[in-house]
Amino acid sequence: MTLKFALTSVILVLSSFFLLLNFSGSIANEQQSIIEELVAKKWNGLRDIAVFSSVTGGASTEEEDSNKPNIDIEQDVSKVLDKYKNDERIEHIIPALNINNMKVSIDGVVNNYQVETSNTVASIDKVEAGRLQNLDGREVAVTKLFLEKNKLKPEEVIGKKISIEGEGYDWSSGQPQSIKQTVKDLTIVGVVDSTIRYDSPDGKPYEFELEDAFIYGLDVVKELNKQKNSSDTNISCTIRVKKVEDIMNIVEELNAEGITPFGEFESVKDILKIDNTSGEQTSSMAGILAVIAVVVTLVVTIINGYLRKGEYTILKINGYSKNSLLNLSMMEYLLIALSSSVIFVAGLPVINSLSIKLFGMSISGSNSMVMGIVIIIIQGLIAGLITSFIAAKTNISNNLMTGDR
Repeated sequence: MTLKFALTSVILVLSSFFLLLNFSGSIANEQQSIIEELVAKKWNGLRDIAVFSSVTGGASTEEEDSNKPNIDIEQDVSKVLDKYKNDERIEHIIPALNINNMKVSIDGVVNNYQVETSNTVASIDKVEAGRLQNLDGREVAVTKLFLEKNKLKPEEVIGKKISIEGEGYDWSSGQPQSIKQTVKDLTIVGVVDSTIRYDSPDGKPYEFELEDAFIYGLDVVKELNKQKNSSDTNISCTIRVKKVEDIMNIVEELNAEGITPFGEFESVKDILKIDNTSGEQTSSMAGILAVIAVVVTLVVTIINGYLRKGEYTILKINGYSKNSLLNLSMMEYLLIALSSSVIFVAGLPVINSLSIKLFGMSISGSNSMVMGIVIIIIQGLIAGLITSFIAAKTNISNNLMTGDR
């Protein structure tokens, strides 16, 4: 009897474990770690969606046009900033702005420092200190490399006022004209890591850091664009999405508006495909095992019930009613369920470790523990009802005549 009680408790724990993997919406699926690992290899720029008002390709291949740039794309992106600035899927938006040959002065800290020009669109990996600029306002985040070259710490510049002089290009005549640009009294609010990483065609990883990739508030971008006769509404920008899973949805939304975004979308699709395939395989395996576990629980319950028909016959002879047998069976399986719950809670660290290794799913945490206990008790009550039904259907005369045959 004791062995049967223990085996039934263990079977109930295993059955509940597999059901927990399949039906608990609060369980953190470890498939997310697959995405995080792949994103880490590609760096945070994988989550960036670049939206340009115009894109200039290489020179024409025609001999007579060899000195003329080829404008591949011109598009109206003026509504993008307003549409996505409060979108919960977005981590941040960086308005595009390049100032060449920058000379920087920071109150009481730096005087007329010449910043190295990269001729590269400003890009960031992460925020090193402070925060990014507000989308609206006269704020700026400076680069980590800029501080390192000036032997400064973030706390020495954050909150200070900065003024910048440099050069830009006025395209209003159809030809680029270099002009002086100046912006004063911006507030430094953060320091960013401007490292750019990429893989060469031969698969080797490369990286370099930009010194001039300052990140400006939208009011600053508009002011400098006016200085070079550029649009202060149709402003290019880079959108960083919080989750890789949302990138393609946003890309499709932009395409629906007639906007062509740029980014590492093929890599994103590959990552999502890997994750979906792995998730489907894991879910299928866990689902099959859950069905098997439930079936085994039911079969064991039914077999136990039929093996105890002689016991139920004696109880009926001694005056037990159907309700009494119901109460007896329910109490018995409730005790088994409580024992199973104790086993489940005590063995949760080991069970969770096996779950991660076998299925890539975690069942740690209080929510998972409570749900596991609830599933065990529900299964115990169902088993009690099945046993009660078998006891109620036991025929005294037939059972006494057949015995164990």
